[in-house]
Amino acid sequence: MTLKTLVNVTPPMIPALIGRGGVGIKESIIAPSWEMYRAQKTQKTQKTQKTQKTQKPTLRIKFVESDGGVCADIHCTDKNLRACAEIHLTKHAESVILRFQNRPSRSSRSARKSTPRPSHTIFAELPFHLIGCLIGRGGSTMKSLIAEAISDLPYSPEIDDLVEMDQALEKAFWKVQQHVYTDLDALKTEIDTAQTKQFMSWDPEPDDEGQNPDLVRVTVSAPVSDDRFQEFLSAFTKVLCEKVGSILERETS
Repeated sequence: MTLKTLVNVTPPMIPALIGRGGVGIKESIIAPSWEMYRAQKTQKTQKTQKTQKTQKPTLRIKFVESDGGVCADIHCTDKNLRACAEIHLTKHAESVILRFQNRPSRSSRSARKSTPRPSHTIFAELPFHLIGCLIGRGGSTMKSLIAEAISDLPYSPEIDDLVEMDQALEKAFWKVQQHVYTDLDALKTEIDTAQTKQFMSWDPEPDDEGQNPDLVRVTVSAPVSDDRFQEFLSAFTKVLCEKVGSILERETS
């Protein structure tokens, strides 16, 4: 068994090195190592203009604790493939170390947990069957709207924790739901008197047949200051309104 010592890697980092279901090893080490190995082999074949049938090498990696540190057990039947694996192993280990170094301290995490989470609900006119278009696959559309809103926020260098607050906004909680109601006037009154609710743009009205429109509730929340949240909310409402408008336009065209 040949072990490679991973400098500055500690045992608590092993789960991050492996990744859920081994995805860290597979995607950050195994796959790019094979890609590099094949590229080198192709170049060598082109130079020699010879092709030899050889048995496909194997590559397996596992991590073990050793004297308070971490070593990688690289099982490989080809020295060139092993060299590629060591390169990508080092890169992967460095990225995990950096991630741990940038992790907030326990005290700052505790403070963040105790930070109030402003929350707001926006009511938008949108047929229920189009909710999926607003959410996107895996929430991709909502995430992109949040990111766009953050990019539009004003920058104030005198606010020390502004970057940290915007990072918290990137992970803002959001939820999109159908809003079932029977009395439109009562709903208008409720929203007019609530500080944490609003219609996206104009107040909804019944159609020509007296039917109330479908309304969708979009709730967002994040552990940031009230001032920053209000700035975010203004920018988010704008991009949300544009997105709903484009969905409705595409539906009727």
